[in-house]
This record gives sequence, C-alpha cells and structure tokens, in this order.
Amino acid sequence: VVKEADGPAIQQARVAYDSLSAAEQRSLDTETNREALHTTQSYGRVLELAEAGYAVLHEVDSSTSLANGVYTSSVSSSWDRGKSASKQDRDWTAAKVRVENGKAQVTLSVNSSTYSYVRASGIVCQRLSSSGHSESRFIFPVSLGKKMVFLAYSETMATEIAYSLTVNVTAGAAPNYALGSDEDQEQSSEQGGEGASDPAGFGVPLTQTDSETGAVVVERGTFEYSEDIAAYMFRLVAPSTLVSDGEHMWLRGAPKTAGSYSHVYCGLLEDTVGIGMTDGVNNGMFIPAETYVNGVGEEVEGFTIPLQSLERELDLCAYSVKNQHWVQVTRSDHSIVIDSSKLQWAPTEAEKSQVADVVELMEALPARNTIVPDNPEHEAAVMGAKDAFDALSRWQQAQIPARLKLLLDWDVSMFELGFNTEQLPMGMIGRAYDGAIYVSGKNGSAGKTISVVAGELPEGFTLEMDSAGLWAQFVGTPVANGSWTFTARIENGLGESVDREFTIHVGYKPVILTKSLPAAVQGQAYEALLEADAYPDATWSIDAGNLPAGLMFVDGGAGDNTARIVGTPSKAGEFPLTFTCDNFANGMENVQLVLSVRGNSTAGQDAAQQQAAKDVVINIKTVNAKQVKKALKAANNPKAKTVTLGAKVKSIKKGSFAGTKITMLIVKTKKLTKKSVKGSLKGSKVKTLKVKVGSNKANKKQAKKYKKVFVKKNCGKKVRVTA
Repeated sequence: VVKEADGPAIQQARVAYDSLSAAEQRSLDTETNREALHTTQSYGRVLELAEAGYAVLHEVDSSTSLANGVYTSSVSSSWDRGKSASKQDRDWTAAKVRVENGKAQVTLSVNSSTYSYVRASGIVCQRLSSSGHSESRFIFPVSLGKKMVFLAYSETMATEIAYSLTVNVTAGAAPNYALGSDEDQEQSSEQGGEGASDPAGFGVPLTQTDSETGAVVVERGTFEYSEDIAAYMFRLVAPSTLVSDGEHMWLRGAPKTAGSYSHVYCGLLEDTVGIGMTDGVNNGMFIPAETYVNGVGEEVEGFTIPLQSLERELDLCAYSVKNQHWVQVTRSDHSIVIDSSKLQWAPTEAEKSQVADVVELMEALPARNTIVPDNPEHEAAVMGAKDAFDALSRWQQAQIPARLKLLLDWDVSMFELGFNTEQLPMGMIGRAYDGAIYVSGKNGSAGKTISVVAGELPEGFTLEMDSAGLWAQFVGTPVANGSWTFTARIENGLGESVDREFTIHVGYKPVILTKSLPAAVQGQAYEALLEADAYPDATWSIDAGNLPAGLMFVDGGAGDNTARIVGTPSKAGEFPLTFTCDNFANGMENVQLVLSVRGNSTAGQDAAQQQAAKDVVINIKTVNAKQVKKALKAANNPKAKTVTLGAKVKSIKKGSFAGTKITMLIVKTKKLTKKSVKGSLKGSKVKTLKVKVGSNKANKKQAKKYKKVFVKKNCGKKVRVTA
C-alpha cells in the first residue's frame, strides 16, 4: 500500500523513466522485467499504479461556480488506463454531477457488479446500495475539467485497478434537475455514506426507518442542529445537540428565555391534568431543566428531550415559571419537526479519544506478510482491533486511515479458512510456471492440505501446499497452449473445507507475420491488414511514428491477432512506423515498417498547375524565409526556380531561400548591402544574381557593386552576378 512518505521515491522513478528513450522504455516493459517484478504488468504500469496510489491519498479541489442542481445530459467524461495489462473491457460512465454550495460530486457507473469500492480524493467510497445486479455505482468529490485518478477494487481480480478520469460539464449549462428532486434522491439519500458527500467524513448522517412504526432514527453518534427549533412561545436556540445510540435519540437544547420554563413534557397538554410536579418528575414524565455546556463552550440552562422519531411533528408541553401552569408548545399551527438534513456531525472529546485508541490498536497490527493464523497472540490482536473498530460510529470509522482499514480486513481474513487468490496468471510454453494460490485460516493440528476435486491441471503440473499453510505453489512447465479449468479444495485439521474454481491459460509470445505494408495512393481508399501468431489473443498499437492524415489504426481488424490501417490518405510521402503486438502475460514483439503514399497527379493536372502558376515577385522592405514561402504559395508555384526582388527590398535575412528550388534571383533594388545579405543564401540553390535596376548602363554599374556584396565569405557560396 502506497504511503505519504513514498511520494519522493515515486517522483524520482517517474523522472528516471521519462528520461529513457522509447526503445529503452519498451525494454523495461518486456516479459523479462515483468518476471523480475513478479507481475503481469509492465514496469510503466507498475509506476502508474504507484503514482495513482499516491494521488488518491489527497483530496481534490471540487470547487465550482456552477449553480446548485443535478447535471446529466451536459456531462461528458474520458478514461485512460495507460499501460494497463487488463483486457477487461469495462464501460465507466459519469452518470451525473451534483453541485451543492459550490462543491461538485460525480456519480460513476460501471458495467460490472464486482467492484466493491473506489479510492479517490483521500477517501474510500463504498458501492452504493442502489447499484444493480450488473453494475456498480459510486459517489465522490470531483475536480471538474481536470484529470484525476481513482483506484477501483475488483473482487474477481482481488486487486485495485487504476483509472484516470476527466469529467466536464458544459460551461454555462443550467442544471437538469433541482436538488431534492426525484432524480437527486439516490445521491442525497446516500450522501451520508463514507466518503459520499464529504471527504472528512462529516455531513448529513444516515437515517433508518422502522418498517412497522415508520419512526425515523438517526445513526449512532453526536450531532449538532444548525438552526433554532421554535414553536408558539417556545424556542430552543442553536446550536442544539442530538445524541443517538442507533435506536433511541435525545435532543439537548437551551430555551431562548432562560428560566422561563422549569420542565418539559413530551405529550399532549390534557395528559398533564391531575399529575403533581413531584410525581411527574419521579416517574420520568416531567423533565426538569439542567445546566450544561453547549457546543460553543457556553454554560446554559436547557432540557434533554427524548425523541421517538425524526421528520415528524413532536408533541411537547413546557411548564411556565411565571404563570405556574403547563403550556402546549406544539399545536396544529405551531409544530416542531427535527429535520435530519439540518444535523451535522459534532463528535465529543470521548468519541475522538476512541478513534485515537483504535488507530493505535490498528497501527500495532502485525504486517500482512507476518501473520501466523495459529498464533493466539496474533489472533487476539487482530480480533481485538476488529471488535474495537466495529464498536465505532460511522463518523468515527470514517476517521480511520484507509490503509489501516484495508490492513485490518486482510488480517481478519487470515483467520478464516478461504482463498485469497481470485485469478491465476497466464503461463508460457517452455517456461516454468510461477503462479500460486494464496490461502488463509487456521491450520489445525494436521495443517492445511489442497487437492483438485474437479477438472484437471495442465499436463505435467502439480499443486503443493507450503509447510506454513499460507499458499499452494504450482510446479511444472507448460508444454501446450490452451485453457484448463479445475476446482481446488483446501482443508484443515479442524474439519473445515472450502472449494473454488480456477482457470489457467497457457500461451506463447506473439510472432508478427506481416513484414511489409502495401503502398497507398494519395486520395484513394486504402486498407492494410497486420497479422500475428499469438495465444491468447494479442493487441496491437503504434509505438512510434504517425500515420498520414486521413488514415486510422484499428486494433482487432479482420479476426483474432489482427489490426487494420484504413481510410483515404490526403498526404503523399514515406511514413516510418513501429508496431507493437502484445498479449501481456507472455510478452510482446515489435516491427518497423514503412508506409509509402505516392501522389496522384496526372500529366494534364501537372500542366494545368504549371499554367496557373505565376512569376514569384517579392517587393517588401525585409525578406525572410517566411515571406519567401508565402510568395511561392501566393504564386501557386512552389517549385519556382526564379524569384524577383522588387525596388522596395532593403535587406535579406539569413537562410531566406534555404529549402527552396530557387536558383536565380532577379533584383530590381539598389539598396542591398553586405550586412543586409550576410548568410542570406546559406542552404539555398541560388547560383545566379541578375541585376535589372533600370537602363543597361545602370544595370552594369549596380552589377559591379553587387559583385562585392554577394561574395562567398558574405553569402556562404559563390554566386555569378550579371547585368
């Protein structure tokens, strides 16, 4: 698990990786290095996962200027798995964005029910109970328009998978639905879940409704009521405090006029008739005022009132000290309803101390790779920490760092007989298989054993349990490709047993069969097929080079292990490309090919273009390479060999004619100097300077002057100057 202290090392690894050439990076990502890392992922993907693990430790800036409401149709998202080796095709969807008081949250949906939580923005977000049988839904804060990452835990792969996410809402868009609407019901009803509405674990608490009585009870904890509670002539001033043990609730608040009321009664005025104050207090009917310290540290006089339900009218009477009789506080036109949406977490010092104690217990847990299930001390430490954690309220549990909760889950699982491996790595023909099945639970007096009770292993394989009972190692070298499905059973000396089905896929490294690409013609439809021999199916990518405009690369073209290049090229030329074929677990192969695209101009078209071409004339103060190209384009004469410099020209910048076909300059200006033409012909094909500044006599005079200007030392090449 990535920790905060790992940040600098991860950053250094990224800088080092990015400093490598593309070929060196590919070398690091080969099967040999994957084997050294004991993973099916490339080195680049391992680095990405580490960066993602570090990023999700921190909150994102979810601030936005969008108006309050729910945005749906205007939401768009993009996804990036980087160098992921997973071939799972999961469709993540940004279903909607909810904005409340300048903060944005996204509801994500994925077409799989096997994701139990995501980690993002410094929090762990559990799968929403509203998720369907074939999808998982999550809610967490989002930074709109900016790339952020999250880790999704796959139950089938028993690992976290990193994704990059960008969510956009159209600027100036109006919300599709108002807060509190039916479309907002899911999010508002579950936003009290851990990490759902607030990264710190505060916010609207969860409520439970009794199916028989309809009573609404808030979850266990201490809460602050943020508004005054008033009815008729009775008012409890904010802040009031609500305490719940999960089944019963008590509201403590101070009247606005201290000393005006001495007792309260939860019921109707008529029920107080004939009951003396002393008897009423003694039997618990009448609740006397008490002095206590409120949420802002003030000593006040108030009442602790038992509540049967939230979201309902409360029958309440108060005893007036001045008038010496009971007053019905809640009537048909003046009622008190405790609104759960106005409750905020307000933990006591004792609750905070409990959190600190549990964190201390969990920090002392044995590391996941040192747990010994048969060690009584280990079991006592783990189960003690679990009991202490379970005894916390939801708010308190939300304060426990995610890494400690994950460690506790893992440690607890070590004492329950079961499999800690969901999916086995692929094997490669001719290479020793290094897969293993990790197991958990007590060994018992006879230790653990493993056996295959259905199906079969690949030819030549055996499955052996290690002496410590922590994993079963496969021994053998694959000799044939294919897939083998079998059911493994683990048993211990306590009479317990568990079965699970596994599949081992065996393949071989891809071999690219395509050695060249057919030539293409500019403006004509094109299609090329790339083929490889690989098992399991391989994927294709372009690792270096770019296709000409108009062509696109499609992985999975006409069948397994194929890709296609299709489209209509709009540009002629030679395009070197490096293709990579990769079936992840078993390796990759590269091939360098050249795609040739020839022009499609007929002789008649060439003649028409020549006919439309104009003489190239430049008549501006300063000539540079950009102006030369502009003049060639304006004259429709890119292959022009002669350019005329007009009378306005005073200087020529260095390299103005480099890369052109121009061999002759005709000058009609007398203003060129040695300084102004220094280096001007460097990189060009200019050989002749023809002077035409007026009469033949003037031409000869100027030509003589220019012979001293256009010298080899000054222009980088010898030029013949004529009149």
